[in-house]
Amino acid sequence: MLGKEIPVNTPQRKLWHIVIVLAVCMEVAVPSGADDAASGIVDSQTFLRQSLNPAGPPAGASAAAVEKLLSQMTLKEKIGQMTQLEIGMVSDGQGQSIRINPEKLHKAVVEYGTGSLLNVNDEALSAEKWHEIIRAIQAEAKKSRLQIPVLYGIDSIHGPNYIVGSTLFPSRWRWRRLGIRS
Repeated sequence: MLGKEIPVNTPQRKLWHIVIVLAVCMEVAVPSGADDAASGIVDSQTFLRQSLNPAGPPAGASAAAVEKLLSQMTLKEKIGQMTQLEIGMVSDGQGQSIRINPEKLHKAVVEYGTGSLLNVNDEALSAEKWHEIIRAIQAEAKKSRLQIPVLYGIDSIHGPNYIVGSTLFPSRWRWRRLGIRS
């Protein structure tokens, strides 16, 4: 290249600029040998390894805790944990006046050991009201012998919205019916 000048705007010159910039970026971004924890720079393999490790206790510890819990459960409690009820079975009222019925909730969660409640209420309530309902359910679960939290689910397969003032996004099923690809 010496003795022969290449114009600045040629594709070859632009390519050399890109190669030089990439080489400098790689040298600056990837520390040699090990991650630089002090600067917050982590290579992709370390990032992936950190991101794939689940939070909480090791899987073996969880499995042991589950086995211990299962060994303490009666057959009735195991059946109860596999039972899912609809929210209307533990609540009274309709629309904005829905409220948890303490007697029904106690019977379902403490006496029968119901493991899951599914919200299929077609009324939008405030987030505070839903928090109140869920807190009541979980507080009742703490009164049960083994204090296993109740799974609380929302039936939202077709995109219903249960929170007043929040945004409802259509489900993929509805997009397809409208001819929109997702």
